[in-house]
Amino acid sequence: MPALQIPTTTPSYSHVSSYRSLQMELLLFSPSVKVIPTPWSTNHTLPVCQTGRLVLTIEGAFTYCSTVKTESYAPTPEKKRHVFYSSSKVIQVPGSDNQPRSALREVFVLKRRPSGSSIKSMVLEPRAYPFAFELPRSKRSGEEIPPTFCASDPKSTSFEVVYKVSAVWESSDPTENPSFLDVPIVLHADPDFHSLDVKADNSTSWLEMPLKSDRPVSFRCAVTLPTSVTFSRAASIPYFVVFTTTPRSATLAREIAADATISITVFSQITITETPALPITPPQTPSEESSDAASSLSGRTGAKLLRRVRSTERPSSRWNVMPDGKTFYKRQQLYSIANKLPNLSDYIVAGCRYGGPIALMRDPTRLIALGRFRSCQHQGPNPDILPSGRRLVAWDQGKIIRFGWTADERLVILNEEGTYRLYDLQGDYQQYSLGNEAGEMGVIDARIHDNGMVALAGSLVLLEVKGWEGARPLTLANPALSQPPNAWAVIPPDLNISRHVEVLLSVDSTIFSVDNLENVDQRLSQGPFTHIAPAPNGKSLALLNFNGTLLVISTDFQRTLAEFKTGDVVTAQGPVRQVEWCGIDAILVTWDNMVVVVGPFGDTLEYYYSGPSFAVTEPDGVRVIAPDACDLIQKVPAASASVFRPGSTSASAILYDAWESFSQRSPKADENIRSIKPELAAAVDECIEAAGQEWEPYWQRRLLNAAKFGRGFLDLHNPTDFINMGQTLKVLNAVRFYEIGIPITYLQYIYASPSHLITRLTSRNMHLLALRISTYLSIKPHAVLRHWASAKITRSRPSATGSGSDANLGGDDEVCKLIVDKFDQLGGGDVSYAEIAKKAWEVGRSGLATKIMSREHPTQVPLLLTMKEDRLALIKAVDSGDTDLVYHVLLHLHKRLPLGTFFRLIEDGGSQLAPASRLLQVYAREQNRTMLRDYFYSDDRRVESAVLSLEEAATMQDPAARITAVKAAQKFFSEDKDRGFESKMMDESARLLAFQQQLEKESDGKVAFFGLSINETIRACVSDKRFWYVKLQALVDSGDFDGIDAFAKSKRSPIGYEPFVHSLVAAGHSREAIPYVARCDSPKRADLYVDCGDWRAAGKECKERGDKAKLESIRQKCPNSLIARELDQLLSSMK
Repeated sequence: MPALQIPTTTPSYSHVSSYRSLQMELLLFSPSVKVIPTPWSTNHTLPVCQTGRLVLTIEGAFTYCSTVKTESYAPTPEKKRHVFYSSSKVIQVPGSDNQPRSALREVFVLKRRPSGSSIKSMVLEPRAYPFAFELPRSKRSGEEIPPTFCASDPKSTSFEVVYKVSAVWESSDPTENPSFLDVPIVLHADPDFHSLDVKADNSTSWLEMPLKSDRPVSFRCAVTLPTSVTFSRAASIPYFVVFTTTPRSATLAREIAADATISITVFSQITITETPALPITPPQTPSEESSDAASSLSGRTGAKLLRRVRSTERPSSRWNVMPDGKTFYKRQQLYSIANKLPNLSDYIVAGCRYGGPIALMRDPTRLIALGRFRSCQHQGPNPDILPSGRRLVAWDQGKIIRFGWTADERLVILNEEGTYRLYDLQGDYQQYSLGNEAGEMGVIDARIHDNGMVALAGSLVLLEVKGWEGARPLTLANPALSQPPNAWAVIPPDLNISRHVEVLLSVDSTIFSVDNLENVDQRLSQGPFTHIAPAPNGKSLALLNFNGTLLVISTDFQRTLAEFKTGDVVTAQGPVRQVEWCGIDAILVTWDNMVVVVGPFGDTLEYYYSGPSFAVTEPDGVRVIAPDACDLIQKVPAASASVFRPGSTSASAILYDAWESFSQRSPKADENIRSIKPELAAAVDECIEAAGQEWEPYWQRRLLNAAKFGRGFLDLHNPTDFINMGQTLKVLNAVRFYEIGIPITYLQYIYASPSHLITRLTSRNMHLLALRISTYLSIKPHAVLRHWASAKITRSRPSATGSGSDANLGGDDEVCKLIVDKFDQLGGGDVSYAEIAKKAWEVGRSGLATKIMSREHPTQVPLLLTMKEDRLALIKAVDSGDTDLVYHVLLHLHKRLPLGTFFRLIEDGGSQLAPASRLLQVYAREQNRTMLRDYFYSDDRRVESAVLSLEEAATMQDPAARITAVKAAQKFFSEDKDRGFESKMMDESARLLAFQQQLEKESDGKVAFFGLSINETIRACVSDKRFWYVKLQALVDSGDFDGIDAFAKSKRSPIGYEPFVHSLVAAGHSREAIPYVARCDSPKRADLYVDCGDWRAAGKECKERGDKAKLESIRQKCPNSLIARELDQLLSSMK
């Protein structure tokens, strides 16, 4: 193992401190040394691998006791730690073998654990790696890095500033645990700085000499300090001290001043502002207007989710490794629940996949105090799904047999009479029945999956329901049961190779497989089984028998994949509550206060909770709902493991390290990039994929930055995956936010599709977020708009007049207008109104349904045109909002009607046909300007006619035609008494065009004047020098000194800079003229400085040029003796 030390060639200091562990020796060189009895941390695992990397870190931290009051039973105040400075260096340690093996030998090499002698030789041959840290130095006084500090006042709040150096060895062998060494260091303050409340290392003593006054005299002392009270430690401060006595005595005051000692104490006040634990999540935020957030569910309480604090720890720090040392699992906390859930062991629970809600019903077989719980409860994973976070489902249909969730998050509740209801998240439901047989014989049990249900009738017959549209149930093959099965499960059609539902029944010691065609005995002998759990991909089964043996077999019952005895879990207490799949290669077994992940080869990981939990199988893991938290347990994805696995040498890990080095401005970045150049494209793709697997936005950004950094070294790389991942993560982070509360992973998002996520948001009435995501992902918002309109109709209440407190919701006209306006505003004009009208009819709003149905215009307009109902057809076309339909009617009428009749039809329509008028103008402006001119003339629109003439004039090349068009515009403006100014401007414009035409004739066409503005015409006629003189004089006269400076800097002056000086001096602005003297020619500067009254600058100019005669001449002209003495000094210094 390498030892950390600095070679003797390093710039040496006078002191060295040595810290040593079994693996590492750390030598710290410093200008001074102070030994203090401070312990340091280390571990003592002897390594067996010599390749890996060293991570060296220097860290400064400020620790203090929390000022926030915690629970009364807390033994000591909580200690907070804030890292204000941290710097790291990574040293890659290659192997010591100088003879690399060939590729063929590397394949067949046998890896053995080194012997004791080899380990000893490894330790006896240390390798030295120098390193150095430079503490940052602030450029501004008062912002220096703080020294080591510890408060010693027992009455004050304990706080301290500590520094340490850490060395971590990460072996390339994944089975070897990292070893570390922490060494404390002391950063001393300035030598002349003394702190009164810093804890001394040694005991201190002092001598007290009480003062006794022989002749008591009262006196006062006043100390005067500068205005600025900010100073550094090394700075000196001038001050004045005045002593006065009573009665006044100058002699006594001087005596006191001579013997007085003045000391100044500087107090440092540290203010720590902490916020208590985050409050519970507020009620649902309105997604649209306030009307959208109307709810009558106030007063109910429920579990609230808290915002999770962002974690910047390396993801691998939260991983757990299986005993095989190769497979990693992680438990990701999705949300914490402020108000704990009730004891889940007293409930029957059903969870929805893809981060959906959960439903709870009191278990009737459990003895619970009367009145403690209601009959049925349905709760979402966060308080925003429903405004209060919990909703009681009113149930009056008899005993509930089973409940579960559909793929679109509707709660299915089945009673013993075969009646089932589908509740959405707003409490609305649809009711269906399993038929007469289920009604007569009753229902014993049922299994509900995403797209259907299988019920076990009282006659022990299986009934299948396909879909959730109330289809007629189908009877499956007769299972020939004499009693209900011990346990049973369903493999959905989409997971079965036959594309039909398959029911697995545990009967005696075997399992029967039933579908719509046959019943097959699989002839097992390990039963009976208490739990049957199909894998998420439908290829494996997890079976738990009465003896506690967990079997994993293939769904064709031909292979036994694994076997595990749950009795071997020593810490497990009580019976097994659940058996669920964690992904597709591990199984989760739950007890009351713990869950165990069982790997493919019988390896286990144990996780503990504060109470009974409930597990929901997800495609990429398992979601665990505990009383105070919601977690996701999953196998660490391959991409994440490749990047963050300790000691990983994969290309993606090296790319991430290269980006970190680049961020720290380390040259190691280029070396790392060069080492993985052939695999760089794959490394970039793996970093992008790993970003999608991370939950924290902090690590998502870092991985995407690493991928972006790697893409910069690739000549060709398709950025589509990078862009799509960025968009996807933005959407996922938005819906994962604790106020939205859909903890969906990237893999689940891909499986379910973005449209499914938008549907889930709309079912929660989060229409604004759903609409924004639709727009962001370029998905048509039709589904969101339809659901929003249906929800608006459902929540509004009909009224006869649409007035009163519900005027904004109640009237049919108001609701219809609001829906139409929203569709037009959000681009949903092509959404069919038929479905919305049907919804209005279903809720009893027949009048509103009629008004909405009248929006279906495309089928009415052609018929009206055939009936020659021209005005009505045009009105319907305009009302439809279909631009193409309006154009169709306008062109049809223009072709059939006389021009005057056609224009009169549009003009008489008023505001009702204003959109048609505007569309006609748009069309005529592009296709037929003559028709547009006639339309404006017939409607007596003088201003529009004038503007049209100006537009035509701007495109004309013939000077005479352009002047004629401008004069025509002038004539139209003159006919409107409110457009006198425009008329005058058109007249001047025509005169300017005529004058420009004359200038071109005089210049024989050598200079193009026609069409220029008045300023451009002046520039063309006036020389550059004259223009500069004129503009300079104008700026000087107006006193615009900033304008003069900008004018002088605009380009090189064609008139030089002497006119600037002379003009400013002549105007009495000598001081403003001085900056321009330096830009003038050197021989003239002295005289110009004299003209400006700056005699000193004139003298310095003469001295720099060595012109003694000029300096003597200026000396004779100087106005006062003070300046004369300064000039004499300059003369005497010149030889």
